Amino acid sequence: MKKFFSILAAVLFAGSMMAETVTLTMEDFADVSFTDQTSGISVSTAKNAGQTAPAYNATGKDLRVYAKGSITIEATKNITSISFTISDKGKNRLAPLTANVGSVVVAGDPDFTAEWTGSANSVTLTVGDIASYGTESTKAGQLCFTAIVVTLGEGGSSEGEGGGSEGEFSYDYEPEEVSTFDVEMSTAEVEDYTAELGVVAMYFESADGSYFASMDLIISSEDLVEPGEYQINDSEEEGTFFASPGGDEDGYDYGCYFGVTFIDPEDGKEYYYPYYLVSGNVTITEDGIQVQAKSYNGSTVKFTYVQPYDAVENTKLTDKLLKAIENGNVIIKSGNVIFDVNGQRIK
Repeated sequence: MKKFFSILAAVLFAGSMMAETVTLTMEDFADVSFTDQTSGISVSTAKNAGQTAPAYNATGKDLRVYAKGSITIEATKNITSISFTISDKGKNRLAPLTANVGSVVVAGDPDFTAEWTGSANSVTLTVGDIASYGTESTKAGQLCFTAIVVTLGEGGSSEGEGGGSEGEFSYDYEPEEVSTFDVEMSTAEVEDYTAELGVVAMYFESADGSYFASMDLIISSEDLVEPGEYQINDSEEEGTFFASPGGDEDGYDYGCYFGVTFIDPEDGKEYYYPYYLVSGNVTITEDGIQVQAKSYNGSTVKFTYVQPYDAVENTKLTDKLLKAIENGNVIIKSGNVIFDVNGQRIK
């Protein structure tokens, strides 16, 4: 049986997680790999298949990771964001970055920033080949920075602790094997909590029940949800989908997640594997909804819910979904009261 955790409890848990920001100045460590004893954050770099090994430059007081090289940042607490302070020399060769988990955004002139967001205890970022965001955009890429700003979530992930203890989230239940999913959902269910909690909870399921998803859209007022692009992240900002902080030992999953069901051959019962969505985007159009996301362990999850309907200005998303279906496969919930597509109370 699928356990959809109460959105109220999820919001309360999310609001209770306190953040801690740690700034690591490269001049203080003057090395390519080090551990900050105060915060417990470890930083390590690797050359990988690149031509030049990472180096600390005493003149520029910056740590330099060259093309194809990588930097790994680890913490005992949950890392929710990483920001690099790009050095003056770093602006010349700023390259794209790829992350093993979460999402990373690099910007060139005039900002020259590199920022990662997600939810993990360990993050590895790999430097791109070409300095696409630098002033010398045709040369080999680099990541050169004078400081790293790391945001830690209180409590964090209990990875390796067999599912965590009460009040803690864990990603242990997600399969470690990286997979790719591309699924069409046939039904959509919406719980409208905008008035009391500032959240619209969406549930999707495939026709055969093999796949399902839970998506929490943060919308703190009764403003209307319009078609557009929405991000999955842990900023908890208006108009974003809440990135999953994991599940708990009772088998409840939080935030945005994707489930794959299976029948255990030993007991014949239905179970599921959760894929905790920590980054990505949700596209809402007049023809339906498309979700494209990355899970905590790096799986790619794409699913679509396609039901054409006429866009109605100044109409809540829940009403639009009602208009989308003629065959009765959309249900609207309000608290414990369920209404069918015709607005008739079911229970």
